[in-house]
Amino acid sequence: MQAALAFQETGYVPYAFGFVPTVRDELSRHYGMANPFVDLGMHVFAVEAGTPEGSGTPVSRPNETTDEFGVGWRFSPHGARYPAVHPLQETGLASYSWPDPTAPGRFGHIPGIIAAHSDRFIVGAVDNTLFERAYFLRGFEQLLTDMTLRPRFVHELLDRILVFDLEILERMLQFPIDGVWFGDDYSHQGGLIMSPRMWRIFIKPRLACLFERARRAGLPVFLHSDGAVTSLVPDLLDIGLNVLNPCQPEVMDLQAMKREYGSQLCFCGGISTQHTLSHGGPNAVEDELRCSVRTLARDGGYIVATAGSVQADVPLANLVRLLELLRHQDEQPLNTLPPT
Repeated sequence: MQAALAFQETGYVPYAFGFVPTVRDELSRHYGMANPFVDLGMHVFAVEAGTPEGSGTPVSRPNETTDEFGVGWRFSPHGARYPAVHPLQETGLASYSWPDPTAPGRFGHIPGIIAAHSDRFIVGAVDNTLFERAYFLRGFEQLLTDMTLRPRFVHELLDRILVFDLEILERMLQFPIDGVWFGDDYSHQGGLIMSPRMWRIFIKPRLACLFERARRAGLPVFLHSDGAVTSLVPDLLDIGLNVLNPCQPEVMDLQAMKREYGSQLCFCGGISTQHTLSHGGPNAVEDELRCSVRTLARDGGYIVATAGSVQADVPLANLVRLLELLRHQDEQPLNTLPPT
């Protein structure tokens, strides 16, 4: 991992990606492993703040819950969730009760996890960082409307979220972690959700505060942001980003990205979940992996990952081919394999 982050080319390319619960269970049965994510050798392991006991409450229906922010969530049959109830119905925060980022029980599990996985590269996660947290609270379309019609309220809301995130981050930095992972989606398949100007006004300064605190602690900064985020990369580098995930090959020209930013930015992702893993065969998966490694691991700076968590529509044979190639690099390094 350290070699990849230092842009040093090695024979062994690190890898890390996750699975939805149904896929995790399928891998567990296939390999006879209790914890496939750990036992399959993923190199990056995330720890995150927990929810204090009793702060989230179940809703009347079994597939719904309410989190500690008051956001109501619904769950799909495969375990994916989406926000369905948004507690901020008024453009004011005076009556809203924010969760306590330092509440007892929020961080007590972290030392044990770090001790159990000390051989991994451990990142402290501050997920749903800014924009996502804001639209979970306010509603997606309503927040975008607010950005145009009620910008003062949006600044107030994002500032309050930033206070929460910074306190979580401060507590995370007290543990022996190797990096910091932020998660916030700013794009869809066709481009940015908001204009670049809006992103620079509302998001960039606050994201810069979070990045700066992590960098001041001497830690590399990871950002998970789905979709076509290419146009934001210069801004993200400007505020100190080190690693970008998940680098969707369907909507980003990764060869061009490597040429332009390969000496400054580490790429984590690149393996298509929408097309190759779900609709190609094992040979197509192998071809894409080899191509990605040749392109993105040149001179280091690459962590193999799927472009998002592996979903239930991915055939087991495809996922097994990917995992076997990654797990056996000691015998046959990926970046020395001949073209197919």
